[in-house]
Amino acid sequence: MRFDLCIGMKIPKNTGDFSVVSEFVGAQLGNQLRMKRLERIAERLEAQPSKSLPQALGTVADREATYRFLNNDSISFEAILAPHFEATAKRAESHSEVLCIHDTTEFEFDTPAPRKGLGRLRGKKSPQGFFAHTSLLVAFAESREPLGLLAVQPWTRTEQVRQMRRQAGLTEMDFWSQGVALCEARCQASLIHIMDRKGDSYEQYVQLQAEQRRFVIRACHNRLLADGKKLFDTLSEAPLSVSRCVPLSRRVASQFLKQKQIYPERHSRLAELKIRATTVSTARSGWLRASFPSTLTLNVVYVVEENPPQGEPPVCWYLVTKEPIETPDDVLKIVDIYRTRWLVEELFKALKTGCQYERLQLESYDALLRALAIYFPVAWQLLRLRYLAGAAPMIPATAVLTRMQIQILRAISGLAFPKSPTVRDAMLAIAARGGHIKNNGDPGWLVLARGLHDLLLIEVGWSAAMEAKGDQ
Repeated sequence: MRFDLCIGMKIPKNTGDFSVVSEFVGAQLGNQLRMKRLERIAERLEAQPSKSLPQALGTVADREATYRFLNNDSISFEAILAPHFEATAKRAESHSEVLCIHDTTEFEFDTPAPRKGLGRLRGKKSPQGFFAHTSLLVAFAESREPLGLLAVQPWTRTEQVRQMRRQAGLTEMDFWSQGVALCEARCQASLIHIMDRKGDSYEQYVQLQAEQRRFVIRACHNRLLADGKKLFDTLSEAPLSVSRCVPLSRRVASQFLKQKQIYPERHSRLAELKIRATTVSTARSGWLRASFPSTLTLNVVYVVEENPPQGEPPVCWYLVTKEPIETPDDVLKIVDIYRTRWLVEELFKALKTGCQYERLQLESYDALLRALAIYFPVAWQLLRLRYLAGAAPMIPATAVLTRMQIQILRAISGLAFPKSPTVRDAMLAIAARGGHIKNNGDPGWLVLARGLHDLLLIEVGWSAAMEAKGDQ
């Protein structure tokens, strides 16, 4: 992970009494019993995020009630997540600038028997699963704190779904523009939309500009410009704006060939980046309708590592935006905006590794979606804890934990636990409960999830003991 993005972080405003359960309060599920069941499931999963559903849910009655909830067709994915979207938007409104990071991930369920509603991820012989286009909000100027999700759009590649989308004239590229529209409709904050190379689309740039949206998108296509030159050639000739040394985290190569080519394996290192910026006029692609403008004026920032270590792939980004590029600080701000994009990838790791979501044995796409709606806020809380512990290690632990949880950590921790612990002190104490050894560096998602499970289980017993003492 990269933790050097935040300098002078302010203490998050929602401190001291946070619980994932509060992210579901107000869900419109049809009746109060379903609402109570949702809160109970969320409470159990928050306490044991890395456990399987049967292990996390406790009693046989709880397990049966949860499976009935997840298989109830009258409960929608959107209804479960709606309160979290509202809470995220409310958190965002207290920040002057908010990054809206869009990305698509796939969830793979490699089991022998087919599951109802799931499609193949890549081809006929690929595992079954589904996709989710996700929009994560991050506070920019003040803290870089992950604020929560504002939109999630799931879909499958079954033949039935393909036919429906073809009839509607839609493609998977439309999820990117729909994500922007959903987030703008749900939030009043000033959003800057961030996308990787999958979001590089002339049609999208036209729409973003027409709606006066702010954006930073990594270019994939070497577009033809209005003057007949190519985009990448023009950028390599642009004047140098600024240089910067940036720490790069280690990256493990994907098992899939296409992803391995796009994101090759690399070791961690300090990279010296040369950054150039210019304004270009791009030409409309020949296959686009004449209703699109023939040219489009955009600012582009070119980031390149000119002298990478031998055998290491160089950093090379082409960032398309309408943000100003007049000064070196303007250009560096655009680079920092895009560098924050890795947080959405960490969210997916928290969900898949920390919460073990892809190990669920639910037998249908709809049931998996309802479970996903509950797991997403849990994964966000794991991300928030781990990020703040690295990016702002000296802020008080009350930024992410309740005072009772801090009291418990002080009592059970085998480590030297200070009187006024920081968020990093708290994270290391929690991770130690999950088996993490401090000298091994920052904890991984699985040990952090195990430690949080341990803390929250102890909190239940601690609360019960305090209540019993008060009754005496």
